[in-house]
Amino acid sequence: MPPPTEPDPPEKKYTFKAAEFTPDNASEVEPEPPGNDPLAILKANRAHEQANNSIYDQSPAVVKTKSRRNRDYVIIMILVNLLLVFLLLTFNDDVSHTYIIAGFGLFNGGFSWVMLYVVDDY
Repeated sequence: MPPPTEPDPPEKKYTFKAAEFTPDNASEVEPEPPGNDPLAILKANRAHEQANNSIYDQSPAVVKTKSRRNRDYVIIMILVNLLLVFLLLTFNDDVSHTYIIAGFGLFNGGFSWVMLYVVDDY
């Protein structure tokens, strides 16, 4: 095949046209008056509260109540572990022992994590 006699046409460049944005509500926007400074308003409100001995400045005494979480944790751990020990002594096959020992690990680890790290004092 002989080489082409005409050169390739120049490469076309495709671009987007310039964007023109016109706001729909340009006439409705009003500039904010210069006297509305939120920080100044908040400072004035705070000064007024401090001058009038506001109830927000007086914090009530917080009484720490004894948590029942630790008591509940110990009671449930003892009861469930006693149940698992009873099951371990009742069943005499290896498969049941394997599942019961796995139950010890899963329950003690999961319940300890939930009660000591997830649940707040109650």
